[in-house]
Amino acid sequence: MNDDLCSSFVVLRYYIPEELTDTAKRNFHNDSDFKKYCPNENCNTDLEKITIGFLWLLGQYFTKYPNKGHN
Repeated sequence: MNDDLCSSFVVLRYYIPEELTDTAKRNFHNDSDFKKYCPNENCNTDLEKITIGFLWLLGQYFTKYPNKGHN
């Protein structure tokens, strides 16, 4: 994994803290990149936030490496 992709994890940690008891430093609803994964802005549970983060990371990977994968 290169530095660009690793930095995506750093960004994600601002939105999803390492411990569920901690509070996030930023809110998903204020970021346009995350809004497309939660169009109704009603993603408030931990599972929904984790899902948003996963989909965003997946999008980051396929944006940076569009030709990798199996044919």
